[in-house]
Amino acid sequence: MSIAHIVIRSPSEAVFEALLDPTCYPDWVVGASHIRDVDDDWPREGSSFHHAVGVWPIRIHDSTTVVRTRRPTLVELRVRAWPLGEADVRLDLEQRGSLTRVTMRETPAEGPGAAIWRAPTAAVTTLRNRASLRRLKELVERRAGSRAA
Repeated sequence: MSIAHIVIRSPSEAVFEALLDPTCYPDWVVGASHIRDVDDDWPREGSSFHHAVGVWPIRIHDSTTVVRTRRPTLVELRVRAWPLGEADVRLDLEQRGSLTRVTMRETPAEGPGAAIWRAPTAAVTTLRNRASLRRLKELVERRAGSRAA
């Protein structure tokens, strides 16, 4: 399992809204390049958005599915990136005054990625997730600033 944390200067509701906005995933998820489509019933449990990860010439088209949400404290997703496999991603949001602590846990679930999950892979994944959370922080705080202006 990979675990990363960050504190964002914004209420948990604003962070939750950003996490449920699939159009901004390429802005904060390291490796995501663009969103190809979003199910009409997004973000209901079992709904998906379809994305591309990687850069040309190596780009994978796959999807991310909502496993469970609890407003404004929890988002659980199943992320697919075959042929690498699938991972379960859990984002816990804890309101602390005007701040939100975000904890991101990623666990390999299926496929080759799960079979080769070792300390070096977990360390690289943690670094990627820390960078993603820094980008999420910038996105959410930028959104909050534009709403305040």
